[in-house]
Amino acid sequence: MKFKTIVADLDLLINFITSFKSDKIIKLVRVTLTNQKISFSSYCGNSNLKIFAGVKLGMVFKKTTLESQTGEIVFDVNLGNLLQSLKSFKDGGYDDEIMIKLSRRNNESVLSIHGNKKGVNSSSIEQYVPVEMSKKLNDNSYIEPSIPDPPVYLVLPSTKDLESIVKTMTNVSKEVQLDANMAGEMSFSVKNELYQITSKFENLGIPSIEGRSPPTKDINVKQSTVIDIQHLRIFLKCKYFMPTSLICCMIENFNVVLHALRDEMEAYITYYLPVKENEDKKNI
Repeated sequence: MKFKTIVADLDLLINFITSFKSDKIIKLVRVTLTNQKISFSSYCGNSNLKIFAGVKLGMVFKKTTLESQTGEIVFDVNLGNLLQSLKSFKDGGYDDEIMIKLSRRNNESVLSIHGNKKGVNSSSIEQYVPVEMSKKLNDNSYIEPSIPDPPVYLVLPSTKDLESIVKTMTNVSKEVQLDANMAGEMSFSVKNELYQITSKFENLGIPSIEGRSPPTKDINVKQSTVIDIQHLRIFLKCKYFMPTSLICCMIENFNVVLHALRDEMEAYITYYLPVKENEDKKNI
């Protein structure tokens, strides 16, 4: 098993990882490397929040060597440690020809990250990020679920528009109710003993699914559900990798599935936000 590569776009790699990192919820992620892409899978058992992300290998790496009997290399890594290491190379100016390779150090698997600094006083540094080679490859916690066809799916407003709303709502309630229909209407609502806030959007687009043209819209099809507002805030961190499209799929008694896409799926992050049981919904 062998993996060695040069970082082609350090900023994109840092911003991509930042988009789904959360100190409070998500620390350990499963990384899958192939010759086509690098994938991240994360699961928080306490909240049932799941995030799956992928980026085309050529967008972030170059001169890659990957050797494995299965055609892929899978390991678990502390996302905070990996991100801190990558940022230290950028902040310290050691961002010339950053090389990452899978190796062994003190009988443990590590990602060895080596960077150079050009200039009069040229120098180099090397850091080691511990990883655990995955043995439970069929662990359902890290396998992206199959989702039924969503009754309601819409193109979301920009992260900038949503951020201002969610920031205000966070001070009112820990939960937010989403209501949407195939007429392109969507609302976000919160309330407590003193306040009630509802923000509405109209004329939202209907995206194509798997390349299929949007079906004839039935304005009578609608969905209503309640989710944890902190999960919505985690989704909004996708702004860091500058997605070109945001899509919301609402599936009753399953998940609110949020897609952040960039450059025609060359980079994507999918967030599976667990919904509250019907009896827990707030009558807002």
